[in-house]
Amino acid sequence: MQLLDKAVSIVPNNPLCRFHKAKLLVMQERFTEALAELNRLKVMVPKEPMVYFLTGKVKFILRRGLYVQCITGV
Repeated sequence: MQLLDKAVSIVPNNPLCRFHKAKLLVMQERFTEALAELNRLKVMVPKEPMVYFLTGKVKFILRRGLYVQCITGV
């Protein structure tokens, strides 16, 4: 993650660096941070399907967590 953060700080407008960072955040289960990164990417590359696919995946995971909280009362 440190290398990706450094790459993004050096070249903040590089969508590939940001996408890899978002994917790594998802793998680390840091979904809120991943979603913020993906929202930045949607502005940068509005026609990139993988950005929308990963955004949908993250939103599904976050909503599934809310569903489980609702039915279990935890």
